[in-house]
Amino acid sequence: MRSRLLLVIVSITILVTPVFGQKRNITEKDLFNFVWIADPQVTMDGSRIAFVRVTVNAKKDGYDTAIWSVATASGESRQLTAGPRDSSPRWSPDG
Repeated sequence: MRSRLLLVIVSITILVTPVFGQKRNITEKDLFNFVWIADPQVTMDGSRIAFVRVTVNAKKDGYDTAIWSVATASGESRQLTAGPRDSSPRWSPDG
């Protein structure tokens, strides 16, 4: 009896779940919310990573870029440059 009840519950869950979790198409408004990183550069000791943060500029139909840094131990990030066209972060050999 319990196994039948469990089978019915599992069957209903499998059939109903896709209805609630339907995906939608990406719209142009979604594209303006995309943020990604580019050109990551790790320090010689591995304690920090500098990277370019890229965002979509809706007003100019282009991209804004700024250089950010993140600590590998804590994950704390901070913005190093104000942008809007900063790129190619590099660490000096002495850190």
